[in-house]
Amino acid sequence: MKITKKELVKIYNILDHFKKLDVDKPKGYVYKSFKNLKAMQVEIDALKEIEPKGYMEFQTNVNNLLVKYSDKDLNGNPVTKDNTDLLTDLVFSDENLHECNKEIAELSKQLDRELINRENDEYNLILDQEIEIELAKFNESDMFDGITEQYLEILEKVVD
Repeated sequence: MKITKKELVKIYNILDHFKKLDVDKPKGYVYKSFKNLKAMQVEIDALKEIEPKGYMEFQTNVNNLLVKYSDKDLNGNPVTKDNTDLLTDLVFSDENLHECNKEIAELSKQLDRELINRENDEYNLILDQEIEIELAKFNESDMFDGITEQYLEILEKVVD
């Protein structure tokens, strides 16, 4: 199938995320997911080698701040909406959210925006390139609890 590298990265990230979920998955899903992750790995590794380092470092620091300031459960783990492990679902108190935003704003001031914009422009051109890759398609019997419409939209190219 023809697919952009950007689409490939999104599909890879979702399948990798699902791999870590502690839920029962149909054998067909497990097999196809394994084959697809393996097929995509070479391309993903190549993209990791050339991804913009300045922005990635900044994003890692932002992610660390988000986790630091998020509400924690009794075990000290970040609390998320609907018990996902997505950073976008973290829960914050008003005070912690304000402090987190303050630190992120300070971090943003330190960015070399021109360099990062140039790196991102070059990287985005690469991500927009189409490649030919053989991926297994999932069907309805491969689905399991936790696959939402949002995830299916991202996985659309590999779902029958």
